[in-house]
Amino acid sequence: MTLSLIEVMKRLRDPQNGCPWDLAQSHESLMPYLLEETHEVRDALLQNGPDSEEFVEELGDLLFQVVFHAQLLAERRGIDFDHIAQKCADKLVRRHPHVFDPAHPGFDSPGAVNAQWEQLKGPKVSATTKLESIPHELPALQRAYRLGEKASSFGFRWPSSAEAWAKVEEELEELRSSTNHESREEELGDLFFALAQWARMEGIEPEWATAQANHKFTQRFAKLDALAESRGTSLKTLSLGQLLELWKEAKSVDS
Repeated sequence: MTLSLIEVMKRLRDPQNGCPWDLAQSHESLMPYLLEETHEVRDALLQNGPDSEEFVEELGDLLFQVVFHAQLLAERRGIDFDHIAQKCADKLVRRHPHVFDPAHPGFDSPGAVNAQWEQLKGPKVSATTKLESIPHELPALQRAYRLGEKASSFGFRWPSSAEAWAKVEEELEELRSSTNHESREEELGDLFFALAQWARMEGIEPEWATAQANHKFTQRFAKLDALAESRGTSLKTLSLGQLLELWKEAKSVDS
């Protein structure tokens, strides 16, 4: 017997024959799992790539979280998954008239699409309200990217990535000139923020780029450790010079 995901969810939440754990959950109790599954999707993409079964499986786990929340809404308010999906589809059609309205002129750049998206989102709100709408729970680098993106919709942006890079260099020099911990911490934050804005203008998502760098470092460090072990030693017994030589070897394996 093959059941659809929505049918499985209904069975799990059946008051008489369902699963006690699933029956005990609420929107609030599920939130940590929703966030965890989101990160696991990213990890699967980073470590195994978009063609992997791991990525497909993690996308399914994330979808299950959405279906779970939809089932809770169905039980409380009669709003089922189909209703939620249709509202999403209707909104996307409204905000993409250049795709779904034959009379609407097309666009030749993502920037033009973003400008229209902001215009079609509804009544105008203040700049502060727009910035505050970006979740504070986002990783700081990702939120910096999104803050710059929102601010740019009000015209607050560098005219070019070259000028954005000049700001990065300016912040780097201010960090170099800092003389105490507090000012270094502040200037480091300013540098990261400036880098996020330059990355945005270059079409680079800084949170993803940093995640890739973390993954690469982890993989390379594991190779370094394996090289040391294959030679009958451990990392703790090696000098910095020896470690750097092993690092070069580990790096050459990736080339």
